[in-house]
Amino acid sequence: AAAAAAAASATSREASASAPAAAAPSASVAAEQAAAAAVPGAASAASADAAFASSAAPEDAQAAIQGANRLISCECTCCMECAASFVSSGCGHLVCCGGCRRRLVFRELHTRGTFGLPKMRDLGRDMLEGTVVACPLCRADGTLTALRHYRGTVFKP
Repeated sequence: AAAAAAAASATSREASASAPAAAAPSASVAAEQAAAAAVPGAASAASADAAFASSAAPEDAQAAIQGANRLISCECTCCMECAASFVSSGCGHLVCCGGCRRRLVFRELHTRGTFGLPKMRDLGRDMLEGTVVACPLCRADGTLTALRHYRGTVFKP
């Protein structure tokens, strides 16, 4: 019992010795804040730095999303042979390769009864990029956008 009491008093002495050391940094922070308030223009410089940091954050986030999109890879959900390289813009699913994209767009245009529809191999870029197609995974409507041009979160199946 005496040993336990001695240990408890030793820990209380250590805690009381470390308490002033912990209070010292907060006192120095308060002194720096008071000095900054006393210097004209220091507060505006600090607020300008904060504004710059907040404006740079969305650009950094966007660059991180684009970098992550380049690293994503999975197989095409339609043919299960090629690497998927197109994202459904409505939901963000990485769904198909170039050949299957062409098939999905052609099937959609053919189902609609588009007049003057060319052969599947002759579909123009405007038709491929502008046709709204149902996502093969969740059936949400959207265009099939190249992974490198898609801005948003990409979901792998």
